[in-house]
Amino acid sequence: MLLTTHAAALLLAASVSSATTEKLLLVPRLQNVPTIDGIVTPEEWRSAATFSDLHQVEPAEFAEPTEKTTFYVAYDDDYFYVAVHAFDSDPSGITARQLIQGENIFSDDRIEIILDPFASRRDGYRFAVNPNGVRVDALFETANDSNFDWDAVWDARSSIDERGWHSEIAIPFRSLNFDKENATWGFSVVRDIARKRERLAWTSFDRDTDPSSAGRIGGIRGARQGRGLDLVPSLVLNQRWAFPGDNSGTTEPALDIFYKVTPSLNAIATFNTDFSAVDVDDRQVNLTRFSLFFPEKRDFFLQDSDVFRFANIEENGVPFFSRRIGLSNDARPIDINVGLKLAGRVGDWSIGLLAVDQDAPNSSDSEQLFVGRASLNILEESSAGVIVTAGNPGGDIDNTLVGFDFNYVNSGSFLDRSINASAWVQQTATDGLDGDNRAYGVSVGLPNSDGFSVFASHSVLEQNFEPALGFANRSGARVFDGELTHRRWVNGQRLRWMESGVFFNEYSSDITGELQSRELFLSPLRLEFDSGDQIQVGISRTEELLDETFEVLPGVEVLPGRYRYDRVNLNLEGGYERSFSPELRISHGDFFSGQRSEVNARINWLPNRNLRMDLGYELNRLQFNDTNYYTRVITGRVNVAFNSRWAWTNSLQYDNFSEEMSINSRLRWIPQAGRELTFVANRSFVRELSGRFRSLTQELVLKAVYLIRF
Repeated sequence: MLLTTHAAALLLAASVSSATTEKLLLVPRLQNVPTIDGIVTPEEWRSAATFSDLHQVEPAEFAEPTEKTTFYVAYDDDYFYVAVHAFDSDPSGITARQLIQGENIFSDDRIEIILDPFASRRDGYRFAVNPNGVRVDALFETANDSNFDWDAVWDARSSIDERGWHSEIAIPFRSLNFDKENATWGFSVVRDIARKRERLAWTSFDRDTDPSSAGRIGGIRGARQGRGLDLVPSLVLNQRWAFPGDNSGTTEPALDIFYKVTPSLNAIATFNTDFSAVDVDDRQVNLTRFSLFFPEKRDFFLQDSDVFRFANIEENGVPFFSRRIGLSNDARPIDINVGLKLAGRVGDWSIGLLAVDQDAPNSSDSEQLFVGRASLNILEESSAGVIVTAGNPGGDIDNTLVGFDFNYVNSGSFLDRSINASAWVQQTATDGLDGDNRAYGVSVGLPNSDGFSVFASHSVLEQNFEPALGFANRSGARVFDGELTHRRWVNGQRLRWMESGVFFNEYSSDITGELQSRELFLSPLRLEFDSGDQIQVGISRTEELLDETFEVLPGVEVLPGRYRYDRVNLNLEGGYERSFSPELRISHGDFFSGQRSEVNARINWLPNRNLRMDLGYELNRLQFNDTNYYTRVITGRVNVAFNSRWAWTNSLQYDNFSEEMSINSRLRWIPQAGRELTFVANRSFVRELSGRFRSLTQELVLKAVYLIRF
């Protein structure tokens, strides 16, 4: 246990209800504001709380680190500060290849800060920085599930010297939700040494580093958020050409307003919202009978998205899926006229209210959409809540939904194992559909990083369950999911761990109980080496009942009937810590009444911090009635970082299913967090029978965003 002073220990012990083995640290208020320049000097941070008692998380949990790390923690009226000196016996081996703000830094050396301002162990914030000063942030939507599409305003600078690397971090209190009356927060820090694949942390449990395993910091009093008002005006210039056809140009101002009603409750308004500068979705070819799930990437909906999370549902049966708003069924943007959101915490309650007025996709009218969510913290780490939705973004038929959920979490109290369980129920009301409109389910999991892990869930989605603002691609079904895995940490000279497992998924009719589909996947061997390379072999058996003809590809039909088929799988993955890391996934076997062979290959190359390239190729060969059919998806990306403020990213995607190719190019300048200028060029083509590509559309977008804080 780390105690800064005896008085601090008494103060914190009174405010923390967990066991005495929990780490506690008193954070002092700084009188002199440090210069955030990425050069840590002990003199500048001499009044900060200092600690170096990190331990290994990987490869051997609680073993001594191979390198020393010193952290400095403090705060003033406006900022929470963390500085770190990451000592390194071989500074030339420090990995720092990412130079583009917001991009993936998890193959680099890095520092992470975990903050749980409500000390709830349920959610919080994650801030990470690499030796180039590239920032990445995430929202813990649950204790062990991070949403990296979330974005916050904060500052970090880093530098490398002959003794290792330094970083200085300043997180504005106005970028956080917290209770001013609560002086004790959940807190931890993590350091990753990429070339050694060594992970260090201040606190951990079962190799997890998240709010559920965090320690505590205390003494944070008088933190202020100014007037709590952020104005984010933006201007978008858009010019679009259609070939053949007319061209059109628009100049659209937009405004986002963020106001902290209390330090823990945010009010957000967006007017004339434009999402033209958002990253494009990865192209996929769908060979299933059901629609695909794409993640949310838009900042307005990602803000406080953890508040709206329901039970442990990941995809099918989610009551609220924000991509239903502002996008048509084929992912075309729909204008959002006004969006209002109130989200945050009030005491032990988490509250989220969302109202949107958007253009109707098929008429000149507008549509009004509403989502309400409230959950109450109960027990040590558990919660119970309700969700309500109203509106139908995809049509004129009225739709509402109401749901209740209970989520039980107990970290380490049962035979030193964590338990996660949930129970939930939902009901929709859709004009023209009467009865059979409920969905309900239960799940339980016993995760374990070393030894056996178990997960099981059962749910029912009745035939008329239609969450218009959610996602349900398979209704009228009883669903059972289960998995049992065993992982053994070897920690040898070459092999890090070995794992085997079995995974089961079954859909049956909610009325007759007749089997609709079943998949059993057996993974007898999965290995991870100290280099980061992985190899996995697997065997799957699938059963499918088709009630009607299924068109796999245009002109390729599978007749109704019951099908049973087996497949073998091989996955090879190179360690991401290398500058060159290949991936290869191969599968082969039967597919309904025919056969399917799949090859998915990707090459990632990072020769230096200024250049990154990757190339992906996905091939499916389907054979029906002695005829071969092929689907191909080709993706490529080239990123050029001029420095940590200027970056040029380029992507190309093509598939022979639609015969369309798209090119997206973005030049982005971020002089500081919250202020940026982005130039986007989009071009789409279609491949004709002659093999030549003909232009379909071209779009040029210039977007300027300027954050003003009061």
